[in-house]
Amino acid sequence: MYYLQPLINIYMHELPDIIRAANPLAHTVAYADDAYVLLPFKNDLVTAKNEIEKIFSMHARWLESLGMCCNSSKTEIMIFGPPVANISFNFNNCQIEPVKKFKVLGIFFNPNLKWTNHISHVIKKASQGNYSLRILKPILPHDLFITVIQSNFLCHFTYGMPVWAGCLLQAETKRLETSIMKTYRLVCSDFRKLLSNYEVCRRANLRSFNSLRLLNDAIFLHKPLQYE
Repeated sequence: MYYLQPLINIYMHELPDIIRAANPLAHTVAYADDAYVLLPFKNDLVTAKNEIEKIFSMHARWLESLGMCCNSSKTEIMIFGPPVANISFNFNNCQIEPVKKFKVLGIFFNPNLKWTNHISHVIKKASQGNYSLRILKPILPHDLFITVIQSNFLCHFTYGMPVWAGCLLQAETKRLETSIMKTYRLVCSDFRKLLSNYEVCRRANLRSFNSLRLLNDAIFLHKPLQYE
């Protein structure tokens, strides 16, 4: 690992310049050792295909000069926008087809920028802990139980909110709200759903999904103002 680390540092530092040399419009986004290239285009998909393959080729040659190679099986492409005809991209003599679902740092993207897959993922991850919460409720003091919910349950809903939570359909918002309220009713022991959502949130001293979204937006918008 000590021998590979300098190569990784060189790779991540120089990558944006290499990509821009292949296409000045290409933009590189990187986090740790994950890198993503964004290339805008309008309706000329053939030209876009050629430019992407050009980036692939230059990137592969540069890696080879560093004594490294790119794993084509872990290389993915997503075309954002309206559905396009069947198309594949040539990369190191391998044909790569655009994917329909793409995970970036725990957030699932779709070509149409809808969030159905990500919402399903969030609800599934959050629901996996409901059984444990039922066991913990009679054991933990109320304040500590609320802390567990905030740190191990609500974190799935608030993660990456500035990216995906601002453009949800009403049905998607309702799915998320229903999932949250199911756990909140556990706090209040309201298993027969006799209390309104507002009353459940008040008694549990926890925020609804819409309230969490508004709070997150306010924090996100306030941060740039601190540096003006």
